[in-house]
Amino acid sequence: MTYSEKMNHYFAKARITDDMISGLIQRLEEDGLLENTVLVAIGDHYPYGMVDKEALYDFSGVDEYEQLLYKVPCVIWTPGMEAVEVEKIASSIDLVPTVINLMGLGDCSMYVGHDIFSDSYEGYAYFSDGSWIAGDSYYHQGKLVYGTMGEDDIAAMNRKVMETITANDNILHTNYWYGR
Repeated sequence: MTYSEKMNHYFAKARITDDMISGLIQRLEEDGLLENTVLVAIGDHYPYGMVDKEALYDFSGVDEYEQLLYKVPCVIWTPGMEAVEVEKIASSIDLVPTVINLMGLGDCSMYVGHDIFSDSYEGYAYFSDGSWIAGDSYYHQGKLVYGTMGEDDIAAMNRKVMETITANDNILHTNYWYGR
């Protein structure tokens, strides 16, 4: 390994996670449960305790915008499932509606997120500070940091992000789902 000791430890932890998932799949197969199982694995964050930010940025292919480090892997897998790589930007809030749709479990319109496989969903990710990534554009601290989005599209995305953040906050603060 060519990175710092801390970065090498991170890779070792990733290997342990890979081995754990492999062991889980083997056990499900041994117990005859694998054919009726869907595994969903997603990283919830980048290694934000990593002191060696230069190595982390280099390895991640990220410039100085730390928000971009939140690009984490997500895998939905079941035996016999055809592999599909999703290129559009998605967020963890899109995971439940996507799985609901994939499994044919019904309507997912009551969720804040979207089915990432839907042709009507363009894909975007937002952060609690109101910054967002959509297409080739990154908006942060009140300005377009990079990308080709025009002013009208930026204003529309800002409205969409703020509406989503407000809806999410209202659900949390009013205990909307309690008792439903």
